[in-house]
Amino acid sequence: MNKLKFLWRIEAGASFWIMRGLATALKQLGHEFFFWDSSKISAFKAFGDIEPDIAFLQNYNLDNAQIKCCNNRPNLKVILKSGFFGDFVREYKDKFDTGPFCEEDHLKKTLQIKNITAVFGYGLEPEYILGDWKSYGYKLWGFLPAADPTVYYPVQSQSEYKSDLCFVGGYWPYKSQQLDWLVKLCYPVGQYNIKILGNGIWPVVQYIGQVSDADQLIYQSSATICPNLSEPHATNITKGFEINERIFKLGISKCFVLSDYVQNYTKIFNNEQLILCKTFDDFKDNIDHYLKYPEKRQPYIDALYKEVLQNHTYSNRAQELLTLL
Repeated sequence: MNKLKFLWRIEAGASFWIMRGLATALKQLGHEFFFWDSSKISAFKAFGDIEPDIAFLQNYNLDNAQIKCCNNRPNLKVILKSGFFGDFVREYKDKFDTGPFCEEDHLKKTLQIKNITAVFGYGLEPEYILGDWKSYGYKLWGFLPAADPTVYYPVQSQSEYKSDLCFVGGYWPYKSQQLDWLVKLCYPVGQYNIKILGNGIWPVVQYIGQVSDADQLIYQSSATICPNLSEPHATNITKGFEINERIFKLGISKCFVLSDYVQNYTKIFNNEQLILCKTFDDFKDNIDHYLKYPEKRQPYIDALYKEVLQNHTYSNRAQELLTLL
C-alpha cells in the first residue's frame, strides 16, 4: 500500500491515548499521522496544510467547516467515530442520565458528508452499538483498544515505588460507581499500601497525581497487584461490550491484573490469563489471596503478556484499519 497521510481531530480522554498508539503503529509501517487541535487551528488550515488521505473525525462535534473540507476532497476517506446508534440504544438509553449517544443533530451532520468510508466505536461489537449506520451504507469498525509496546513494556521494580495495589486512571462521579471498589480499600488508611495515579482528583490520601509514562511503568511494575476497573456501562448496567485500554497496557508491561467482570473480556482472554471478579467481596478476597501468596501470580502474568503481545498491540489494530481501507 502506498504511503498514506492520516489526520485526526484531537479529543480528550481515553481517545487521545488510543489514537496515539494507533499513530505510532501506522508510522512504523511508513505512513504519516497528524494530530489536529481544532481549538488552535481551523479546519480549513489543517486540511489545506496536510491534505490527508484519511481523516478521523467525531460525529458529535462536527461543524460546517469540517463538512466542507471533507466534501471538497472527493478522494478523501472519512473514518467517523460515532456515539451509540443501534440495538444498544434501544435497550439501555433510559438507564443513563447522559451518555455518548448519536443524537438527531449528529445524524443530520453526518449525512451531509459525502465520503464516509466507515463508522467506528471502541469495542468488539460494532453491530450492537452502531448497527443502525448500516442502513445508510456505511462499513462498521469495532476498534478495540490495544497496547503500545513502545510506551508500555516490562521494567524492573524499585523498592521506593513498591505497593500492594497500584491503579492508574481518572476519577469522576459517573466512573466512581465502579472505582469505589478501590476507594473502599483505602480505609482504614494503612490497611493496604495503595498508590493511585492519574487525572481527575481522587477523594483519598493515596492519590499521588499525574505522572510521566516512565514513572507509571515503574509504579505498576513495583506493585504486587494492578487492579483493572471499568465504567458502569461496561459492567453492571449493560451486557458488557466495552473493553478498556488499561487491560492491554498492564498485560504488555507484565503486571499481575485483577479485573472487574466485563462480559467481553471472556471473548478475548481465558481464565488462565485474567482473573475476573464479579463482586467487591470477590475482588477483596482475591487481593488478600495473592498478597499472601504472591508466587501464584507468575503464570497469569506470563500468559496475559503472551496473549497481548501476539494479538492486541496497535500494530494488530493498524493492520485491521488498512484492511478496512
